Amino acid sequence: MKHKILSLVLCGCLVAGMFPAVALAQDSQNTDTTGVTEETTISGECGENLTWSIEGETLTISGQGYMSNYDPLSDPAPWTGQTFTSLVIEDGVTDIGDYAFHNCRSLTNVSLPTGMTTIGDYAFYNCQALTSINLPDTLEVLEQSAFNSCSSLTEINLPNSITTIQSSAFANCVALTNVTIPQSVTCLESGLFFGCMALESVTIPDSITTIESNVFSMCFNLTTVNFTGTQEQWQAIAIDENGNDALTSATIHYNYGVSEPTPEPTPTPEPTPTPAPTDKPEPTPAPTQNPEETTPPTTGGETTAPDKVDVTVSGDKAEATVGGVALTLDNAGKVFESGTVITVEKVTQGETYATVEKALAQAGATMDGAAVLEFTATKDGNPVQPDGALSVTFAIPEGLTASNLKLFYVSPDGKYEEVKITVDPDANTVIATLTHFSTYVLANVAPAANDGNGVPQTGDTSALTLYVCVLAMSMAGLTILLVNKRRA
Repeated sequence: MKHKILSLVLCGCLVAGMFPAVALAQDSQNTDTTGVTEETTISGECGENLTWSIEGETLTISGQGYMSNYDPLSDPAPWTGQTFTSLVIEDGVTDIGDYAFHNCRSLTNVSLPTGMTTIGDYAFYNCQALTSINLPDTLEVLEQSAFNSCSSLTEINLPNSITTIQSSAFANCVALTNVTIPQSVTCLESGLFFGCMALESVTIPDSITTIESNVFSMCFNLTTVNFTGTQEQWQAIAIDENGNDALTSATIHYNYGVSEPTPEPTPTPEPTPTPAPTDKPEPTPAPTQNPEETTPPTTGGETTAPDKVDVTVSGDKAEATVGGVALTLDNAGKVFESGTVITVEKVTQGETYATVEKALAQAGATMDGAAVLEFTATKDGNPVQPDGALSVTFAIPEGLTASNLKLFYVSPDGKYEEVKITVDPDANTVIATLTHFSTYVLANVAPAANDGNGVPQTGDTSALTLYVCVLAMSMAGLTILLVNKRRA
């Protein structure tokens, strides 16, 4: 009798043990929305008084007030994983939260309402299909990296209502060709147009008092600066020399947009009598020789001497070794046109190196043996980005170990993001997928360190262990029950 009771209890555990598996399967179905093709309407909340819904390929945000802030690792936006090409934010919404549309790579059309005042950190980061956007004339603040890595963005109209454009707001917008800063802005913050390799001209108002470091770093095609003030006002601007060589070497057009006053007509002078000729004119003195003009020395920017390698894409793969780091771009021929020149620099000092060092400290990583690599690409002299995911195999550099190795993307403003990698200890290599070219760092972290965002390196297996124990006990109970039935 005791055996039967024990068997019944353990069978009950077996049934109960099945519920976590069913719940896990159901939860997986609820959260994995990739590949959904039915045109159903899904919706939810995205703020205290805001709601969202997706119908077809359009995401609509409605309500009053502020949107919630998100984090791509710990608290992603509720529409993450959905595919939509249009975004409509209706009247009443006053701001866009941090990371709200981070990595929405299919987004092509955005409609923003009058009354919006703020676009948050990384709000449209890496929206690769976005070519243009009209900002409302009530917008006051663009927070850091708001449009960072929008690689198809060719134009942006900044309204006069904007007072603050934070660091790296348009960094790595490699298709942006010209931009006009509104009179309401007083400071160009660090890394603002970092990596905007197609930028040819910029209009700067006389309200600007400070231009911080790396605002125009890697703006290789910048040739024209239109300044609305005088030369004296331009010379009074505090310009950080680090990473602003493109600015200081461009042609400055002063008093741009200021119309010259129409001169008053001068009265016709009275004719003067012709003087009597002198007996002998005085000889004209020989002209003095003009002294040779001297060109004042220009002040240099960031003084770095990184290793640098150019590789021309001519097949499926491209290989290079830079600063002792061997690289293989496994599918370069599929994401770049033939003839594209890929440039890889190993940065060892200067402003970029200092920014990376601070970022790695926050990530729990060390600069000992770290490889800081800057990736860029050009086709026929024009900057380009990979048209798809590029698989890169890195030979692990000397000074780094396969265990505890991580790859980070670091933006000019010091923000970092861990890139997923596959480590092969036997081959001493690491494979990563890059979606855009910028600054990447291979570095070791302490064994107990996390990813900098509170996420441990390994998952919590305590629940799994408990479930396995319950399942084992249940199987044992079922076995006892079958044995008792046979004896009976």
